[in-house]
Order: sequence, then C-alpha cells, then structure tokens
Amino acid sequence: MAQHHTDSSSGSDELLSSSEESTVSSVDHLSSLGSRKGLAKPKKIEKMTMKKSNKATNDKKGPGPIRHGREECMHVTRWIPRGIDMFVILKDTFRIARNKLETELNSILYEMQEIIGQIHSEDASHLKPFIGNYAVAQPRVKGLKPPIFSENKKSCARMGVNHSQLAGMLCLVKQVNAYHADPKKVQEQLQNGEIRMSMGAWPALAYPGDPPGIDFDIEDIQEGFLKGHILKRVLRHIYTSPSSTLIDDGELTVTRSGNVKLHSMYKVEAEHIAYAFVQSCFGISSCDKWQETDGNYSYCDAYYCTIKAIRELFNEVWAEELLEWWNKAVFSNKRGVPFV
Repeated sequence: MAQHHTDSSSGSDELLSSSEESTVSSVDHLSSLGSRKGLAKPKKIEKMTMKKSNKATNDKKGPGPIRHGREECMHVTRWIPRGIDMFVILKDTFRIARNKLETELNSILYEMQEIIGQIHSEDASHLKPFIGNYAVAQPRVKGLKPPIFSENKKSCARMGVNHSQLAGMLCLVKQVNAYHADPKKVQEQLQNGEIRMSMGAWPALAYPGDPPGIDFDIEDIQEGFLKGHILKRVLRHIYTSPSSTLIDDGELTVTRSGNVKLHSMYKVEAEHIAYAFVQSCFGISSCDKWQETDGNYSYCDAYYCTIKAIRELFNEVWAEELLEWWNKAVFSNKRGVPFV
C-alpha cells in the first residue's frame, strides 16, 4: 500500500498534544493530513484545534463543550474520506500527549477512524443499485447487456471482468481496441491475470467515449483523461444527489445540496475526482462489499495515483482545465460556487 509522509513539524502532530487544552471546539487549517507514503501529497485540511476551557472540564452537567466537540469531530470525519484523504490512518497522523484527557481523545480518534471506514462502505453500497445506468454512455437509449442486479449476490459476482461490457471498461485503455476487436479473448486475459491491472495503467472507464476509451490516443494520453461518463455520474451521485447524475451539463442548475451543502464544498478538487474514480472502479466490480483491494488491484494506490496525476503532473495547464471541466459539470461554473 502506498503511504503518505507526515511532517513532524506540522500542526497535525501538535493537534492533540497540549496538556492545557481540553476540548475540540473549532475548525482551522491543518497542514498535511495523510497516512500513506509516496504517491501524492495530501491536501491541506481543516484543523480541529484544542482550546482551553476550565468551565467545560469542571461542568459535568448537561451537554457541554466536550460533547459538542465530539459531535463536531464526527461531523467533520464524514467529510475526510470524501474530500480530504480517503485512506488516512488517524493514529499515524495525530499525536496525543499523556494527560488527563488522553483516554477521551484516543476514544475520539478511534470513533473517527470507524466512521471513515463506514463512509467507504456506505457510499459503495448506495452506488451499487444505480451503477448499471451509470456505466452505459446513453442509459435512455440502451442499457447494460447483460443486465445486472447488484442487490443480488449472484448477479454481483457476474460483474467486473466477468461481465462482457464491464470488462471493457476495466480493460487497460491502451488495449481497448484489442478488446473490442476480440472481446472474449481479452476478457479471458483479464480474468486469468495475463493482463494485469495496476494503479499506473489506467482503465478505459477513465476516458470518455461510447464505449469508454474508444477514442484514446496513445500520442496524447491526457486528452479526455479523467472525464469518463461514469466518473462524472458517480461524483454527482455522492456529492450532490442521485437525481442530478443523468442531467445533461447544459441543463444542470447551480446547486449545493447533499454532501456539497452539508460540508460546505464550493469546488471540485483532485481528492473528489480520485474518490469518484475509486468508487467507480469498485462500483462495477464483482465485489458485493467494500474492500480495499480487488485481487492484486489496490484501490488505495489508485486513489493516491489519481491525485498525483492531477497535482504533480508537469502540465499545469491541463490540470487547471480538467478542474474547470469538473466544476462546470458539477456546479455549472468552471470556478465552482462563489462564496456568498
């Protein structure tokens, strides 16, 4: 698994370390939340600072700041995997000093980590019933063949590389023409591991087209990259609402609903795209329950590799244009939603 480095001098190490501080009460900026090394630099996120409150520690009656602080932590935690770091390990990121609140704060971190895992499963399970419509380029014209019923475990087992059409989406984009020339042969190569999926080899679903990746140009691999129709629909499903997924871009009104509104999201960033990419790949897979790997394919590695492809690519103009495209697709504005 790929892991981020954390900066020992950053606020993340100091977040829970002061013996004078007693409750989690406000949100500020934190540098470098991340637990996995090497693949991408984690985004700056919101810092839950610890403030001194003698009244809070002495008053044991009623829902004081300690209870409020815990609730605020849990609220912020639901956003961490979706917008901050999908695979963060909090105990590796936050250092808790030995003080009278050590047990309480460790309990909060444990509960937060549990919620992060639940969000992965929650989003994945909510997507499965819709994924058949999201996978095809024109769901109002033609559906997935053969059809899938993701709530049925046997039907789910026939998804992924076991499904003739979905296998073409998971096929490496550089081999997509070979797949459509001889689908059965390439599908068998995917099934037996002769064609191995890895984080550095992008699947056809990352690209637009009907079928996905059909217009891929080996001489210009950035053209269309991370603009696949399933990615856009999955991102809209998770961050706005299922009802917004199949609306044409030109018909989409600027809206802030669902998780966008709940967590004050004003623009699409690399972490959101990476999360949608991972959930898209998992959504069409044969796995019926969320897991971090599918055979040799690591969703964790794929997540950080996607962020790196956007954030650390030499072509900054392409990255900026990609984010503008995504913001227009989600918010009908290439800059996102302006602060009001």
